[in-house]
Amino acid sequence: MGSAFGATSQFQHSACVHFQFRQWITLVSLEESSNWRESANVVEHLEGLGAAGELQDAEVFVFTDNSTTDAAFWPGASKSKKLLSLVLLLRKLEMITGMLLHIPHVSGKRMITQGTDGLSRGDHSAGAMTGQSLATFVPLHLGVFDCSPALLNWTQETLVNCEPTFLSPKGWHDQNNRHGTFVWLPPPVAADLVVERFCVARHKRPNTLHVLLIP
Repeated sequence: MGSAFGATSQFQHSACVHFQFRQWITLVSLEESSNWRESANVVEHLEGLGAAGELQDAEVFVFTDNSTTDAAFWPGASKSKKLLSLVLLLRKLEMITGMLLHIPHVSGKRMITQGTDGLSRGDHSAGAMTGQSLATFVPLHLGVFDCSPALLNWTQETLVNCEPTFLSPKGWHDQNNRHGTFVWLPPPVAADLVVERFCVARHKRPNTLHVLLIP
């Protein structure tokens, strides 16, 4: 991120992609770190949506390739006082709007393909800027073998002596109640449920072997 920055957003059940791009003042560009600027970009965009009343009781997913933003938000703290102040602004926004905020980390290549990365360079011709839905760039509904079919053979070869059972969604609730080796393959959107069910299975059958593969 240089002297400019941008963000895109889309609401559920809407085909409209909203975007904004602006220029940092010279003082900020010269004196603030890139981590602070990228985090501030996220905060300012969300504050704008909050001020417009768009975040009331909403569940919000912010996808960023800035791992520092993600690492600071989840524990709610940072050694940097400036980054900590941004985290506190996000927490305050959560309390004011009642929103539930998630900040998943994605690769820089995904950000480039999605189009937001190019906004800071004035490029409005990639990914979401052409009208594509933001959801197509963050396939949270796909399991690991859907994303990388080659991993299926690798998993089978690795567990060849364990006679693994590959659990379907139905199996998350019943098939793991017996002894054996179980492979869980949830898409990210179902990861919370699977971790809960996995813990139950481990408590009931401590000697079973479980493998979790989540993209």
